[in-house]
Parts: sequence; structure tokens; C-alpha cells
Amino acid sequence: MGKNARLATAFFLILAAVNLSLSLTLARESPLRVQARTFFTLERVARPGDLIPMHQVLQTLRTGKERIYQEQFFKNRLKFIYPPTALVFFHPFRGLSEDRFRLLFADVVNRLFLLLGIICFFVLLRRWARLGEQPLLRRLALQAAFAVLLLTFYPFFKAFTLGQAQVWINSLLLLALVAALSGRPGLAGGALAVCTLIKPSYGLLLLWGVVRRRWRFCLVFVLVGAIGLGVSLSLYGWQNHADYLRVFRLIGQRGEGYYPNQSLNGLLNRALFNGSNISWDAHRYPPRNPAVTWGSTLFAAFMTLLGLWLARPRPGSSDWLSLALMFLCVSLAAPIAWEHSYGYTVPLFLLAMLAAFDRDRPDAPRLALAVLAFLLASHFLHFVNLRFHATRLNFLQSYLFFSECVLLGLLAGFPRRGESAASAPPAAQ
Repeated sequence: MGKNARLATAFFLILAAVNLSLSLTLARESPLRVQARTFFTLERVARPGDLIPMHQVLQTLRTGKERIYQEQFFKNRLKFIYPPTALVFFHPFRGLSEDRFRLLFADVVNRLFLLLGIICFFVLLRRWARLGEQPLLRRLALQAAFAVLLLTFYPFFKAFTLGQAQVWINSLLLLALVAALSGRPGLAGGALAVCTLIKPSYGLLLLWGVVRRRWRFCLVFVLVGAIGLGVSLSLYGWQNHADYLRVFRLIGQRGEGYYPNQSLNGLLNRALFNGSNISWDAHRYPPRNPAVTWGSTLFAAFMTLLGLWLARPRPGSSDWLSLALMFLCVSLAAPIAWEHSYGYTVPLFLLAMLAAFDRDRPDAPRLALAVLAFLLASHFLHFVNLRFHATRLNFLQSYLFFSECVLLGLLAGFPRRGESAASAPPAAQ
């Protein structure tokens, strides 16, 4: 923050107060009243939606070679889209009752992963804001402001009360950033390989390592991924993996029109009034629409190529920043990106704001753009969904998608402006 440290501190305190007010008044579902409160008070998660079908699917496995997706996804029309490699993590506990299964994963494992994400958040902000160089009172004020901004960022906590493994992914993405910032590419590769086992689209991150020539990252990524795939094949057989490719293809072609899908696919489905928008359909995907399929596919290809182009080695470029840009590109490229898929972006928004103070005079236009994007991304603005879902203005329901696109643009501008990414000390390469 340099010469503007005092001004930046005042700014973040004001922003925290504003975001807190919006969270408690304008937003439909404040983390402080629901998700974060459940986390900190150690209450049990009431109904972790994803874990219930996960347990049900595991109960159908007798020999391990039953055709999971043919039976559950295609025949019973259960929207169970976890790959076989994700089932590996839950398989040893399939003998538990549903209540104990939920207790273990929703209330213990997910809580520990969310705690990991919170720790990584503060580690990143300590480096990016150079808190160790600040006087005690200023350091405490900034930490308090960052804590409030985290606790009012809806996407970060939402996956926790849904019982989703996205909690793991968000925390592991932040851990990978910490590892890259600390010059530990092997740890970053291992964390991201686990993300890939849970959600295969993150396998694109291996290409980042190839482009950056981070061979230790690639080696650990491939090793962890191969072990996970090998265990999955031994447990569930080749046929289930082949069936999952059909699931993956169908999802890529159709996606979801339901408003929490904050991707271009979701935007196009809603704009064309294709499928359910305001209510969740647990058994059907939108009808296939060529405009949606081709638009989503071309956008995904563009975002992937953009991420790899931004990752190319350049003088002054850093691993952790190019990795963060690749994270965003992979998330935005997905046909289905629920709101909580962007939970890991909360420190990246704050980084974009910190960078605006890393000059002789604060960069007011960029700061204003970052603040607007952050305020939109932080809250569940359900009145927008209710007001515009049946109109031609339903593109406004994609406010989180647009906010993340703005964040990508802001972070991509760092290398061109010759900035050190919010004054973060350079990591070992």
C-alpha cells in the first residue's frame, strides 16, 4: 500500500461497514445469519442436499461394479454429477447411517475445510497487504475489516450449508495460491489434483504448469491424479468411467437455466427462456438448444486459451498471479458454475482493491470498478431474480458472472501496468 496505507485502511473499514449493512438489509440470505453463524456456533447443517444423494448412491453399491450413472442419472434422472474419482473419498464410509454420514462430512470434514480456507484467506491478505510492515493499530484495523468482508461474502460460505464438496475445492484453490506464493509448486500441484478428482474441469490447470514449465507442479499433479484414478477404476470399473463421460457431455451441451448457475451457459439458457429459471428441477436439464451449446462451447474454448495466454512466462510475471487468473478462466468457462463456485475469489477482489493504492496516487477508476464488482458478488440479491426472471432483462440475474468477468479483467491488467500485484513480495520461482 506504500504511502497510501492510512488512506487504504480507512477505505477498507468503510467498505466493511457498507458491506455489512447491505448483507443485513438488502441481501436475501446473509452469511452472518445463516452459513457463517452455523459454522462458528458449531450447529449441525440442517439439510446438506448433496450429501443425501451421495449416501443414497453409495448404498446401491454391492460389488462396486454396478452402473452408477446408467441407473441413477439416466434411468432415475437423479442429478448426481460427481465423477467416480470423487466417490473414492466417501467410499470407505458408505457403511455409516445417513445421519452419521451427514454428521461426519457436513459437520466435521466440511467445517475443517472451511477453516482451512479462512486461514489461507488471512495468509494471502497478510502478504498482499504487507500487514507485517504496518503499525499494530493499523494492522488490527485491516484484519478486522478483512474479517468482516469475508464473513459477508455469500459465495464463500454457501457451499458449507449445502453440504457440497465445493467447500473442499474453494479451500484447496486458496491453499494452492498460498503454495504458489511461497514457492512450493509441488503442494500447489497436489492440491489442484485433488480438485480435479472432485471436478474434472480443473484438470485444465495441468496445462498451466506445462505453459509455465513448472515441472514439479506437473509431476505431483499427475502422480496424485493417477493414484486417485487408479483407485477409482479398481473400485468402480471402466464402465462407470465411460458412463460418466456421457454425463459430462450432456451437462456441457445443456447446462442449467436455474438462476444460481452463474456462467455464460446459464445466462444464455435464461435469455432464451430455455428450461427452469426461478425454481430448481431436480430431475430434468433444459432442452438442448444449439445457440446455448455452441455459445457455451466457444466461450469455454476462448476462456481456456485466454488463461493459457495469460500464463505464458513473461518478465516480471508471477506464478501465483497467473495461477489465480487461470482459476478464474476455468470457473468462467464451466457450463455450470453455481454461486459458491466463486467462493475462492473473495481475497482476489481485495487484491484488486489493494493494487489501486499501490501507486503515488490511488487509481480511483479501477478502485471504483473493483468495489462495484465486489459488492455485487458479495450478496444474494434475490429480488433481482424475482423481478426480472420472466423479462428480457433477465441477463441482470447474471450479476455474479459479470462481477467475476470484471475481476478477471482487473487482475489481468497487473502485468501490463508494470505493477507488483498489490505489492506482494515476489515468491520463489
